[in-house]
Amino acid sequence: MTMTGINAKHEIREEMFECPTHGAYRGRVIYFNGARSPNFTRPPCPLCTKAFAEAEAKRRAEEKAEQDAKDRVFAAEQRRKAVERALKSSAIPAEYVGKTFDDFKVTADKKDERNAETLRQARLYVERFSSIRSEGVGLFFWGPAGTGKSHLACAILQALMPEVDGVYCMTWQVIKAVKSAPFGVDALEPFMDVSLLVLDEVGVQVGSKYEETILYPLIEHRIAHKLPTIFITNLQPDAKDPSRYDGTTLRQIVGERIWDRMQYRSIFLKTTGESKRKRFDSVDALLCKVEVTQ
Repeated sequence: MTMTGINAKHEIREEMFECPTHGAYRGRVIYFNGARSPNFTRPPCPLCTKAFAEAEAKRRAEEKAEQDAKDRVFAAEQRRKAVERALKSSAIPAEYVGKTFDDFKVTADKKDERNAETLRQARLYVERFSSIRSEGVGLFFWGPAGTGKSHLACAILQALMPEVDGVYCMTWQVIKAVKSAPFGVDALEPFMDVSLLVLDEVGVQVGSKYEETILYPLIEHRIAHKLPTIFITNLQPDAKDPSRYDGTTLRQIVGERIWDRMQYRSIFLKTTGESKRKRFDSVDALLCKVEVTQ
């Protein structure tokens, strides 16, 4: 077949060529004034071209897969280091480092329904934290000692790390830091603007007007700036009917100003049951636990 261009001196002809691998094939050749171009090169075999393209695509895909795997390993290592740094700066107690929601055991027993619901709410809080944090809403864990309040709070903190910077502290640690600092309230700065603050043992060290003046600016600042806080206490938060409750409530201890702000942006979650902290009756029992965890 002959194809004539605008210039009659140029022609494109189809000719037969032989590929040592795939045999005969057709290829196009440019002719000038009836002769092949001085720079003539044999047209490539289309099957060889296709095979080369497929091999090249496979090579690139393998290189990309290898690089992606290296990137994932690198990202995982960077995340591990970031989590380590976040854990260190979060001051989570060694007892709760590595604790997850899965470690918080609940049974199908009816008396454990409350804990099961509290666990579900804690999981949901983490899953939807990106939306919740815009409202500055935190949690308020309350219930008897040893029922898993701190466990759940620290599990939340660790589940959100390192994307969310968080700090765990006891209320008495905040008060002590302010009392011992040269400039008093300046010691609150590390707790003021952290994305998520866990404040444990609320109500234990509070009662005096001085202690109230320490906690009030911290809680007020976080509420005003929509920074969520997780409060933890062993005390009854409030008594809807004071005449039917003869104990001391957290509301009575912290005072109306602090209480009003604490409950304003908190979801109240209760834990129930017996303390999960069990004593060891022998060294043998302790060693059995150590061997299981190692």
